[in-house]
Amino acid sequence: MRHFVLTIAILGSALLLTVALALQVRHTPRFETVRAGYLSSDRAILDRNGQVVDEVRLETGVRRLNWVRLSEVPAVLVDVLLQSEDKLFHYHPGLDPLARGAGGTISMQLSALLEPSSGQLSHMWKTLVLEAAWNKREILEAYFNLTVFRGELQGIAAASLGLLDKPPADLTLAESALLVALIHAPNASLAQAQGRACQLLRKMKTPEDCASLSARHLNSIEQGYSIRPFARLAPHMARHLAAMTLPNSGSLVRSTLDRQIQWVAMVSLQTQIASLQSQSSSDGAVVVIENDSGNVLAYVGNTRAGNKTDAALDPHPAGSTLKPFLYAKAIDERILTAATRLEDISKPVTTRAALSADLNLPAVKTLELLGVETFLQTMTELGFTNLERPEVYGPTLALSTADVRLVELTNAYRTLVNGGMWSPLHYSPDQLSEVSAQRVFSPAAAFVITEMLIKPGALWTALKSGDNWCVGFSEKYTVGVWTAELSAAQGATPVWQEVMGFLHGHEASRAPDVPRGLVKRNEWFLSGTEPSRRVISRIAYPKNHDLIALDSVLKDRRLFFQIVAPQTDQNLYLNGHRLGLAQPFQAWEPHSGKYKLELRDSQGQVIDKIRFEVRGRSVASR
Repeated sequence: MRHFVLTIAILGSALLLTVALALQVRHTPRFETVRAGYLSSDRAILDRNGQVVDEVRLETGVRRLNWVRLSEVPAVLVDVLLQSEDKLFHYHPGLDPLARGAGGTISMQLSALLEPSSGQLSHMWKTLVLEAAWNKREILEAYFNLTVFRGELQGIAAASLGLLDKPPADLTLAESALLVALIHAPNASLAQAQGRACQLLRKMKTPEDCASLSARHLNSIEQGYSIRPFARLAPHMARHLAAMTLPNSGSLVRSTLDRQIQWVAMVSLQTQIASLQSQSSSDGAVVVIENDSGNVLAYVGNTRAGNKTDAALDPHPAGSTLKPFLYAKAIDERILTAATRLEDISKPVTTRAALSADLNLPAVKTLELLGVETFLQTMTELGFTNLERPEVYGPTLALSTADVRLVELTNAYRTLVNGGMWSPLHYSPDQLSEVSAQRVFSPAAAFVITEMLIKPGALWTALKSGDNWCVGFSEKYTVGVWTAELSAAQGATPVWQEVMGFLHGHEASRAPDVPRGLVKRNEWFLSGTEPSRRVISRIAYPKNHDLIALDSVLKDRRLFFQIVAPQTDQNLYLNGHRLGLAQPFQAWEPHSGKYKLELRDSQGQVIDKIRFEVRGRSVASR
């Protein structure tokens, strides 16, 4: 009877233990969950075709690479591990009192890695649960990926690449022994690591393999580690993406880059800079944007991958690159046309000629007519984010006083080819953006400026070069290049031409269609600004007998005479004194008094005249 009761008690205990184990297994993380939750400390940046273009480290304190499946682990490494840690691994249920590993069986060590336990009994119980929930291959695979081998190197991928500069699949028997020897002695010295490895090889009856541990292997243990990136084509873009909030990115980040275009842009820039070794420049940047989508196809932040300075994002003096936007806004506001004559040093020139020849005085005059505040607002609408207050710049904003970023400047030029519509850039298909597209210029004004920037050639392109810049577009792409301390002809323009030539190596680039609201009169005009068939020059402002109060004059204390359709041989006279060649807008500092304004031809004949009076205290007397 006593034996029967004892048997029942044992069976009951076993049943309870089985039930408890089954219940615990249901709450144990599945192998697939652990593998899915494992994230590399490095993120691989993929191009739009899924090819790796760069890597960036996101997590400090630990170095993990991609999860390695057991099929990628060489058999010799598994053999060495079992010899060192758990010879009966395939035969016990997780617990083996004879296991020689410092942390018990491999299953016990993995259990501690997954969920550290405070008590020995709890640890043993969780090991039994793990064995019941996972199979042996899953336990081995997780062990190889979660074990810390040395310092911050976690997982066989980081250990193999970091210490031996090779993937796990290429490990030899001796190298496997060296890595396994570090599992329980991650801070071992060179001599200790070698000794442990050789001891393992002797146990496996291959002591001769100990001699194959070269000085290179051992020095890597002593001197630290270095993991070479798989690809290093876009380090600045990689850091930019790492700082962005991208949903479901994990260890792989999709970008909009095109690996081939990125390579061409990078090599073209490096080659051009290298060809000018006598120059002091070593910095440069290239940005390539797809016009329709706003996708960034190439982003070269500097000529050297190791240079952390992002020249595509750092501000640089704009030089003459802002002039197309200045003239576009003035044309949109109907202050100018492409044929308007503007005063230059030697003679009046048309707006087209002023932009083509990169003349400064006409640009300054245009800015005076348009107003600094208006132009700054336009630049803000074009996406420039580092602008100062209007009073910081003054009239020289039309020249080079503003600092701009290449990536923003390139996108601003994209606005012209897109008919005056600005939209944000995209660096990843997973990118979230709350910024929407907005109209900056009318399609007509954008077309007129684009037509001014067209460069003759077999390929339709429009560009603006000057100072250190070359920025322009084709039908499908906008390319911007900046090089430090080099003229455009030396640095930026050759790179721009090579990159654009590659982009259209197998496809044409067509000119845009003429939008509505334009009239052709030897020149393109916004409808209503074109000259009449019979041109009559006249004084439009002031009107005859106007009375002008000094208090009503603009805050810069100047008055503008407005002349309709001035001709190149016409002059303005005020009270008999010549003011200069007639222009659409002529600035004059007013003083109180009565005046007669005359428009005369080259023979001195009066074409039009008006009288007006200015009242109030003069500027000089205030």
